[in-house]
Amino acid sequence: MAKVLDPLHSGDARGTVSGVIYSRTKYGYSARRKGMPVRRVRSTQPYNRGVLGFIARSWGLRTNPQRESWRDWAATHPRTNSMGQVYQQSGFNAYVGLNSLAIRLGELVAVPGTSAPVADLAIGMASLVAVDGVGGGVINLDWTHLGVGVAADFNEIQIAGPFTSQGRVEVTNYRFETEVAGNLMTGVTSALEEGAWYWLRVRYVGVDGQTSAWLYTQHMAPVVP
Repeated sequence: MAKVLDPLHSGDARGTVSGVIYSRTKYGYSARRKGMPVRRVRSTQPYNRGVLGFIARSWGLRTNPQRESWRDWAATHPRTNSMGQVYQQSGFNAYVGLNSLAIRLGELVAVPGTSAPVADLAIGMASLVAVDGVGGGVINLDWTHLGVGVAADFNEIQIAGPFTSQGRVEVTNYRFETEVAGNLMTGVTSALEEGAWYWLRVRYVGVDGQTSAWLYTQHMAPVVP
């Protein structure tokens, strides 16, 4: 490495200073920082990996007729990806998808469902409405069920925000908020930034992992007077 008086302002700078790597390639000079690994022990990743591993191992315990039932179910239930493209999932994909959602929301510890659902989800959702809750930063959600809600099922609530203004185009960066029993038709989101706008969505999830379509709305978190 060449010795220079002010290396960080010189094209001849090489090496690492305070975690920043200075180098020169055929494309020119660069300064970059080493990537830091995610602190996975403080995230949900270990739990999610454990669930997926548990379900994948249980797939190996299924009988051929049971696996065939999942292949048949997958063949009649195409999925849509984040780009809006429809694709055909495999029996294993369907098994993992439905059971991982059922475990995450239901916190089940038993062996996942052995055979595919024999019937489609009979309950949908309609008329999602958001109103001011009690206190600042609290939003109440109300909806109706298309069918009779079952206590063992779940209503999953997700949220995106905060945003500085009401959105004209729906966002996609939702995060899990909470879930309530399937026979309830109301939910509460709290500790939100007062005066900020939020997108909210709700769907019905059966204990077998089947889901209804999402319902969407947006609302501004109320401000305490």
